[in-house]
Amino acid sequence: MKKRNKALFLIILIVIICAVIAALLLKNRSSERTLTDRLRTSMDTAVLDHCRTEETEKHFAAADYDVLKISGSKDRTTVYARVLYEEFEFDGTDAWPVSGSHIPTAVTFDTSGSEDGAAPYKVAEYWEPRDGSYYSDDIKDKFPKSIRKEASDLSGYEKLHENCLNKAREYYKKYGLISDTETDMEVLREGYPQYFGLSAFKGLEVYVWQTAKDSYSFGVMEGTNISKTTEQLLDLKGVSLDTMKTILSTYDIPEEYISVIPFNHPLSSYYYEITDEYTSKVRAMLFADEPYETKTAYVNWTEDAGIYTGSLNTDKMAVSSVRHLPVYKLDTLEDLDRFGETFKDVLTLDHGYNEVPSYADVTSVYDETFFSENSVIMAYIPASSGTFRYKIFDTAADGTSFCLNVVQTNDPEAYTADMAGWLVMAEVPDRDLKGITEYDAKMVSYEEAIGGLFDEIMSSPSTSSNSRDYLMAHEGEHLKLLENREAVLKYIFGKFLEGRQGEPESGLKGELMMTILNELAPESETGDLYASAQERFNALADRAQQQRDEYGDEWMESNQPEMYMLLKMAER
Repeated sequence: MKKRNKALFLIILIVIICAVIAALLLKNRSSERTLTDRLRTSMDTAVLDHCRTEETEKHFAAADYDVLKISGSKDRTTVYARVLYEEFEFDGTDAWPVSGSHIPTAVTFDTSGSEDGAAPYKVAEYWEPRDGSYYSDDIKDKFPKSIRKEASDLSGYEKLHENCLNKAREYYKKYGLISDTETDMEVLREGYPQYFGLSAFKGLEVYVWQTAKDSYSFGVMEGTNISKTTEQLLDLKGVSLDTMKTILSTYDIPEEYISVIPFNHPLSSYYYEITDEYTSKVRAMLFADEPYETKTAYVNWTEDAGIYTGSLNTDKMAVSSVRHLPVYKLDTLEDLDRFGETFKDVLTLDHGYNEVPSYADVTSVYDETFFSENSVIMAYIPASSGTFRYKIFDTAADGTSFCLNVVQTNDPEAYTADMAGWLVMAEVPDRDLKGITEYDAKMVSYEEAIGGLFDEIMSSPSTSSNSRDYLMAHEGEHLKLLENREAVLKYIFGKFLEGRQGEPESGLKGELMMTILNELAPESETGDLYASAQERFNALADRAQQQRDEYGDEWMESNQPEMYMLLKMAER
């Protein structure tokens, strides 16, 4: 008995030691990425000063960054980060970006001396990688090995852009240019009179150009059968996507009578290839139904049955082939307060988890004005690990029922053993919930969700054999496929790889998948228009393998990441 107790004691001791070591490692990792107030001020100043141009005086400049590592000595400190710099202007309704850059950056500060503790440190070096073929090698030479892969991964753009956009909006609100009320149409008419009252007898032509990644400008002219001159294009006064939607709403003409014409602006150095796929994507931005704003909050794990018995879909909580999630509807400020009061001792409502904010932070923006026109539909997700992440993929409504379809967004090979819980939320206008009497939420796989989008796209127009016609008829589903880039690529690769071994992917779905693949990865074009979709994919896979044999894995991962993903999937 004593030997068993001794063995048990040793096991407990080892577990405690491991936990302490893990905590110390996490603390050290966190400290390597946490800026002091003075260092953050110095970083803000350095980025804004470095990126400033002669045009900046006409705009509002904002910057944000993901810190990857802080290292140095007493006299020198280097901050390694992915830096987003953007310049905004006010287009009559909102702030929108006109230029910017998102790039791995290393800024070295001179931290010697004991000068004013509030003043920014002097910049000893501001480093950015060179363009083109130098890019990957420069990062490899400059960044520590432990963060090189993170440095090259610029997928965090959306969060940084949102932070910069909010800064710009606050700036314009300060001067009374942006209000929290609806857009005043008269302001638009005064600012852009050339876009109102146009003859729509021959339709309308919306011209689109980019000035930077994810920065689009729009202008509109009367429809003609004549190509516009360079002078006419230069006379266009660019407006944001939302403003162009508002302008188009004043014309009572069918959507098919509005042509979307992208072009490379003569005065912009930003170049992009204009293809049918590119035009379809921009058209979907203009005319696809607006997706609901969705959010995720950490609320911790709970075994309390109240989270299930108090939900709107208690009857669906029974064990079945579908994993239903408890769903709640908040349509007043009182509902919000009641939920917090009910579960304050059951859930963790005031603490976030790593990058995921707390419930209190997420819901702090909801007020009576919001609830006067909107409701929050949310679902609780218990998880066996805090490493797993979730989001609302889409929603389904049939006039009487409304359902959140939730996906797990990551599939890590290694994950923590801690229990966790999350709330995913959709902000839904009350007009979209009229007649809804049943609410539900369910966990679906990416395969189910993406397959459902393709099924919906293939449902019409049944008289056409052109994949582009089906995408044009289902712009919302098309845009959803483009938004979920990595998951959709894996789905398409998986289906074609299965077809390579068994029944080939042919027909309409095969053509749709190849069209989407070409949009997500332009390098996948094979040029053989007479081959089937499966044959074109097979040729693509063979070409990727040849490139891998010639250049190696590291080159493929850096220069052809989508094709590298395909080859790794083929190995499995």
